[in-house]
Amino acid sequence: MFVDGAGVHAADTATGDRVWDQPFADTRTQAAVVGDVVVVLGGRQLTGLDVATGRPMWNASVDLEIPYAVLAAGDVAVAAAEDGVVAVVADTGVVLWELNRGVAEPPVIVDDSILLAHSDDHRTIALYLVRPVE
Repeated sequence: MFVDGAGVHAADTATGDRVWDQPFADTRTQAAVVGDVVVVLGGRQLTGLDVATGRPMWNASVDLEIPYAVLAAGDVAVAAAEDGVVAVVADTGVVLWELNRGVAEPPVIVDDSILLAHSDDHRTIALYLVRPVE
């Protein structure tokens, strides 16, 4: 699985042959694979794709301009950007929460959780630990 400026692409791990391509405008971050769903951020949309076919399963509008990453914590996908963070249930695209503060650095995966640092004027002022939905 890889992402470039044209979209998301899946390849057969044994042969390297392309399995599917899904065009997306303005994709700049890697995709997160959560179970049978590939979650990608592009064009102010979080989109869930079927991992086997690349077909869109859901879309969620988000207000994120300068994305850092989309990561997985259990069954949750978290999109982090310079101007905010959004968490969705990966299977459905239901938005769990939004944080209208940017993160200082790309998120870090710790076990089955995601650690986010928020800063203001180059000082870290808050740490957030995102855990899977229980």
